[in-house]
Amino acid sequence: MKHATLRQLKVFESVARLLSFSRAAEELHLTQPAVSTQIRKLEEHAGLPLFEQFGKKIYLTPAGSELLDISRGIIQQFELAESAMTLSYIFCSMAACLAGQSGLVHRLQASPPS
Repeated sequence: MKHATLRQLKVFESVARLLSFSRAAEELHLTQPAVSTQIRKLEEHAGLPLFEQFGKKIYLTPAGSELLDISRGIIQQFELAESAMTLSYIFCSMAACLAGQSGLVHRLQASPPS
């Protein structure tokens, strides 16, 4: 699975959770053919079918169940990284702002206005 993308894993997670390509498409604001394409590409990368279809119902294959657990972990790690980067940006911005204010206070103390 060298070339699987985060987008494909998110689409897969949605389809697997909802057990519906059309509901996943609706949830992700994509078309159903776009969802099907992402799943097909992911199955090509995996080299195994991830879903089985019986009539109108779909089910996860054993490989799909395994990938679902892994996908959720990967998605969670990306979300944690995104949160950490957001917090880091906020704290760095606040630190820079405070450092700038600290410099202003020092300049004002050194030469108070007349």
